[in-house]
Amino acid sequence: MPRPGPSAVRELPHGRTRERTSWFVEGLRRRPAKPIGVSLSWLPHPVRADSDPEQLDVETLPIILVGSGHRGRAWLEVIGKASRLQLVAHVPLEALPRALAQHPQAQVAVALPPRACLAAALALAAQKRVGLLEAPIAAHAEPILDAERLQVALGWATALDAPLRAVEASGATRLILECRGLPEEPGGSLEEQLPHALAAAERLLPGAQLRAAACYGESRLELEWVKGAVELGLKVHADGHGLSLDARGPRGAFRWTLDASTESLTQGSGSAKPAVRPATPAVERALRQLVAPLAEATLPAALQHAARADEIWARCQQRPFVAARRFAPSRAREAKGPLAAWGFEAPAASGAELAPAPREVPAPLGRCTELWSFRAGLKPVVFLTLEPAEEKAVLAAFGDVHVERLTRRVRIEAQDRWVDRRDEGQPRVELYLSKSATLARRAAALQQVAPTDKLAELGELLGYPRCCVKAFAELRDRANNTANRYATAARTTATGPWPWQLNNLSQMLLAYFPCRYDCPHALEQARAALDALEKQHRGALAATREALARTTLYFSHGVQLSVAGGRVRVGEGSSAELARLAAHAATHLRLTDTALELGALRLPRTDPGLGLWAPFA
Repeated sequence: MPRPGPSAVRELPHGRTRERTSWFVEGLRRRPAKPIGVSLSWLPHPVRADSDPEQLDVETLPIILVGSGHRGRAWLEVIGKASRLQLVAHVPLEALPRALAQHPQAQVAVALPPRACLAAALALAAQKRVGLLEAPIAAHAEPILDAERLQVALGWATALDAPLRAVEASGATRLILECRGLPEEPGGSLEEQLPHALAAAERLLPGAQLRAAACYGESRLELEWVKGAVELGLKVHADGHGLSLDARGPRGAFRWTLDASTESLTQGSGSAKPAVRPATPAVERALRQLVAPLAEATLPAALQHAARADEIWARCQQRPFVAARRFAPSRAREAKGPLAAWGFEAPAASGAELAPAPREVPAPLGRCTELWSFRAGLKPVVFLTLEPAEEKAVLAAFGDVHVERLTRRVRIEAQDRWVDRRDEGQPRVELYLSKSATLARRAAALQQVAPTDKLAELGELLGYPRCCVKAFAELRDRANNTANRYATAARTTATGPWPWQLNNLSQMLLAYFPCRYDCPHALEQARAALDALEKQHRGALAATREALARTTLYFSHGVQLSVAGGRVRVGEGSSAELARLAAHAATHLRLTDTALELGALRLPRTDPGLGLWAPFA
């Protein structure tokens, strides 16, 4: 039988035969708890004592599934195989009221973006329904009545049954919990990961007090918790995928680890032989919360974790970062076409074919934008990477300067990512220009020998603001210029408008990435460079403002839509299909958690993490 789509309420017959999965069989059978001794023996995944016996005794549990994104599809697949779950409807958010009325006894699994998920949660709580919500949930300041019936899929907390028993057996007083990536997949930003990590920490040491917090760029967050004589160190890593717990106490020590395929427990020293068993996939642990609720993963608890996460970010004086996976289209989606690649469903028939929307008009910045910063006295050294044919004209514009010249090759991949090798790609010339031969030679030497280790010194030579150099140094993948733009936007504190002089989404007035799109130091340099440009080319300032002062929906380098002069325009590298769709927008361009609205066209979003709304003006 084909799976139901999300376009309307689709009814499914009861009693459908399914392939059983062992974790549901284990999780729904009642059995007496076995004592755990010092040997830290393994036990089957238990049913929690606070689970509702009436739910456990039913033959099948009817489920309404809301959402059609990648998480929704994963939940749909598991529900279809689970022996104790019966899918009765698969609907979009707008059809949820009708589905609730038609299935008053059904539980609801909601796989939607944060704000849409919160809207569904409010609707479910108002009707005192039971359900499971995809994490994270958008913040909500007001208390939500009857929200305890709603579970949130905080996947690390649901994996801790075995280590909790081991902690009790060892009498552990020092715990170190490390979380890498998201429960469902590798990667993810620290912002996305933190609610999952906080829920896991709360389950290990409920009621603990935060003693210290430190954030190391976008790669690592470390927290210290204390409760009585017990200490918990929590480390959140942006890289990798898995969970580990090291514990020491008067009755022993152990190390527990979890990855995508296995779960292991090692007692005593690292030389001891670990006990290993297959790991329960995160999506299956999430759906198990429908029949075995977790106190640390209710909606009120999840909202508390979100509020605590905000406090932690403020304490660290850091803005959350956006991980590369949130804007990188998968190969599977790319194969389905440009719209699928960037997280959209194909639109319905749009009637008459329109002429493509106009392309963006480049700003008149000249052959080399670094020239204007140099003439404004902002740069002791200018560093350029040029095609060989450009070299003569560029050097003539700089006049009497000392030049250090190196040759290399450059390979530029999708998303404006420069591969960090010098022997692949197209021939290029590297120039280091300065009025001081010593400074030019020093910059060339640093770039060749150890640019990563000497970023602060190199930034000083090139005249970049220290705050911007520091932010750039903390990035994991500095070669990906699309990632750099998302990170700059994530650090920006102003909601808008952002100063148009720092708009670098299609072309760059400055040769570095600002730490924020409202950085005062970068803005001062941009204005000085534009003054130098205007002195040389009267009217260039106004033309540049016209090109850059525009609200932009940015997906990747060249894949963007902008609104300026009463028209929606597409980036120079955008596909012809996107240009034709943008022609429907006229002056109306709106992005929500669930859809992109282009005039009368509505493109449902399949991945709400894709797309950056940049209000330059």
